[in-house]
Amino acid sequence: MHTPHQRREGTAALATLTADLATGDQKVQSKAYQQILDLAEQGNAEAMYQVARCLRQGLGVATNEDRGDYWLRRACATNPASLHALLVLGMQHYLMQRPESNPEQGLEMIERAAAAGLPIAVVKLSKLFESGGAMFAPSVLKAYRVLANACGERADQSVIDAYMDFVQRHAPITNLLDS
Repeated sequence: MHTPHQRREGTAALATLTADLATGDQKVQSKAYQQILDLAEQGNAEAMYQVARCLRQGLGVATNEDRGDYWLRRACATNPASLHALLVLGMQHYLMQRPESNPEQGLEMIERAAAAGLPIAVVKLSKLFESGGAMFAPSVLKAYRVLANACGERADQSVIDAYMDFVQRHAPITNLLDS
């Protein structure tokens, strides 16, 4: 088990290494991938997600969908799970993009990522509820609640923007406020 100090150091190093992946310089990307892989092998769930992303996109390493999928699933199974991995794997399940797709499981994964505060998961989940899908009818109320609950003191700007867009599309929202 890592101490909070070790987790913070790993998170800071991962942020720098993730930025290195965006440089476009193959040498820099390759070195960053190796260091991210080291963090992943030490149990860092977000590093596991980044390894999966590297393998799937060929960032600093040859593309390998199977290994990428392995790391993506592992990032979701780690405690705590990578929120980004939960969102990606959840969307794959929900959209039936996997051989073993399970839309209910996918929705649950997306909900977990949103409940934990991942802004993009909050926005995606609200859009899924608003538009509905094969599993459920559209629910403007559920979409509103997801966005409204995420608009707290330290809400991400993308969540605030999604909330404002939602309110404009569904004005007047008085019937939602009473629910």
